[in-house]
Amino acid sequence: MEIRKRIPFDVIFDIFTNLPVKSLVRFRCISSTCSSIITSQDFAKQHSSRYSRIKSKSLLTPTITISCSTELQSAQMFFSAELHEGSVSASAVHLGTIPPRFSRYTTPSVNGIICMDFGLCATIFNPSTRQAVTLPFVCPPNSPAAASTSFCVNSFGFDPITECYKVLNSWAVSGKATEYRVYTLGTNNSWRLLGGGPSHSPKRESVSIDGIIYFKCHHSSFLIAFHLHTEKFHEIRLPDRVFNWRSDLIQFAGRLALVDTQFNSQSNSINIWLLEDQLRNEWIGHSITFPTFWKEIEGYKNFLVVGTIHTGEILLAPCSLLKHFCVYIYDLHRRMRQIELSGLPEHRPFDFSSNAVNVTNYEQNILYLA
Repeated sequence: MEIRKRIPFDVIFDIFTNLPVKSLVRFRCISSTCSSIITSQDFAKQHSSRYSRIKSKSLLTPTITISCSTELQSAQMFFSAELHEGSVSASAVHLGTIPPRFSRYTTPSVNGIICMDFGLCATIFNPSTRQAVTLPFVCPPNSPAAASTSFCVNSFGFDPITECYKVLNSWAVSGKATEYRVYTLGTNNSWRLLGGGPSHSPKRESVSIDGIIYFKCHHSSFLIAFHLHTEKFHEIRLPDRVFNWRSDLIQFAGRLALVDTQFNSQSNSINIWLLEDQLRNEWIGHSITFPTFWKEIEGYKNFLVVGTIHTGEILLAPCSLLKHFCVYIYDLHRRMRQIELSGLPEHRPFDFSSNAVNVTNYEQNILYLA
């Protein structure tokens, strides 16, 4: 009589760490044992570590996440698209549709996780697992304080020391000191009020790099850096000749950068400033020159430098839906390739706000949002 032996737990664990997220999501439904392994925080860390090693060797296909609103901004839609080398087209895959409350702003991806900023609260979305979790309100929505949320902003980041994801809420109310609160994912489901912090009015524009959230402020010549581990702030002066309102914060090859949103038609270039030393306020300015045919592309002024993919190449994407939606990948050897995306919503000529598009990097992440 044949005796079947049970596969050891650690063997199953090791096998699962080598599987793509798409397979893990399906295997989670096989049994309670599989589900307990795949949804555990330890497994998510191991799987993420393996993914990072593969990415560092440039073995992955560059993939992006595209988000845009449904008609009349009733919900936010998310899509992904793989940008294969040599391809001139790609199909966008629908990842999920999430009803927003007050805003369509989404933060750049942090290890594949995205934060939708609604002011008084936020929704965390993992495109890999299609799971979304809405955080509790910063204050009761029917309280008098809730009437002043113009400068109530949520930023999102990852602390590599504690391996925790955190949301920073910055709330500037006229006549009062700016209040800062932190929500740590997977803890006791509450916001913590921080003491102190700079008295600026935060903007809905932030980037998280190496355990620091950087965000811009209204009518200010400073950026704010928030250290996720120590939960301390410091100010970084913007480089000379950089206009706060005319530049975007991006992650450029793993570094913080400010990129000009206005293309210089005469020099066929765009300016970018990389933060060299945040303690000394040292920035290095660069000019990125595009191929001569760039100005011949229809609607080229509608494209923005949104960052770099893991190969180090520059990613340019439109800031709104177009009839023919394309992204461009450009390396510093002045080679540029176009990839046209299908499967996205159609351009709505009379609904401008719903045409707004956000493009960020897509990364596999099996993290279960508790």
